[in-house]
Amino acid sequence: MLLAIVFITAYQVRAQAKIEIREFQGTLQNFEVGYRFAYEYLTLKVESEEYRFYFPPFHGQWIQSKFKPGDLVKVKVSYNYTLAENVKKLKAEKSKYATFLDRQVIVDIWADGQWVSLPDRSTENLNENISYHFDKKIKSFYTVSNLMKAIIFEDNSIAYTFVYHKERDPSYIYKVGDRINFLGIKPERTEGYAYPFPEKKVYEFFSLVEIEGTIKSYLYKQNAVCIGAKFYVDNNELTVCFPSEKAEEVKNFLKGTTQVTLYTSADKQDLKSNLFPELHVLIKDKDTLKINQLDFFGGPDRNHKFKSIEFEGKISRITKSQSGKVANLIIDEKYFVEIDPRLDAQIGTSLKKGIVLKIKGKERLKKEGEVYRYTYRIISPEQIVIEGKTHLLNNLP
Repeated sequence: MLLAIVFITAYQVRAQAKIEIREFQGTLQNFEVGYRFAYEYLTLKVESEEYRFYFPPFHGQWIQSKFKPGDLVKVKVSYNYTLAENVKKLKAEKSKYATFLDRQVIVDIWADGQWVSLPDRSTENLNENISYHFDKKIKSFYTVSNLMKAIIFEDNSIAYTFVYHKERDPSYIYKVGDRINFLGIKPERTEGYAYPFPEKKVYEFFSLVEIEGTIKSYLYKQNAVCIGAKFYVDNNELTVCFPSEKAEEVKNFLKGTTQVTLYTSADKQDLKSNLFPELHVLIKDKDTLKINQLDFFGGPDRNHKFKSIEFEGKISRITKSQSGKVANLIIDEKYFVEIDPRLDAQIGTSLKKGIVLKIKGKERLKKEGEVYRYTYRIISPEQIVIEGKTHLLNNLP
């Protein structure tokens, strides 16, 4: 979440800041990798000060063929003064997040006696090639850049990760000789990119924890959509989440099962939160189920398609939250109508069991693979008529 805030702040700063083209000439100190493990930064020492500049990674191979550390390099940079001041303040606070904000962009570089433009490309192939790796033995660790480290395994494959704090540093968590499990995303080998290890198998690293457990029950959202499961682990319980469209597959895999091996994104959960570790792999006997998705932590109920609907019916039941706010309505034991806190503030006191409502809104279309606890049709209302009074809900802020 903090990283997201940092990126949002960077965007806002860039939107408001004064930007002008500045020319810099200095001694090339080094190259640094960025996202996708490709070189996309260079550091220049200009007199007594160092500047870190970004270049589109499509030009990485060409730039490295022209310049080596120690060379005199001249660049034109789209320089954001407000951004520079913010980075300076963060560096003074010794915050590693300064690196994420530090993105002054090179637009031209002097080479072969002329200015050469370094245009960016509007799109690139960022397909996520997910794979799972088990029982991999650590051979060594490698510091790639200020914010990135890599694990080198005994088979010479490499897994890199961003290090925001010590607890994410693989050389702090593990030691040479440890055997670990991880989910890897293999970056696309894109034309023009330059990589620290161009000939090796390289993956972005996401740690997996191996756990033995027994299925206890399934986890459903308030709207009755299955998004996870609870397991007995030793004398405790572990709740994990998975994408909603994987529910049927998970339930079928676990049917008739006693003990299974789980591979999750974490072995602990915050009991004060409704966010649970991601389930990535299940193993029973010789069978394996792989989720093959990433980044559903906190959002396992995935995006859906909807269709317009209009109906009239009587309130069968009203469900309220612990704070007393209306959470949802059951209409004619057929429709599940979601009520968020803003909507409750408008009509909550008017809702009574047995009264007739006219509702216009969107009906959620069930995705293949989803499991619902009930057979209700799930409705997101846009307009509700209560005792002749119309409430237009699409005008909510």
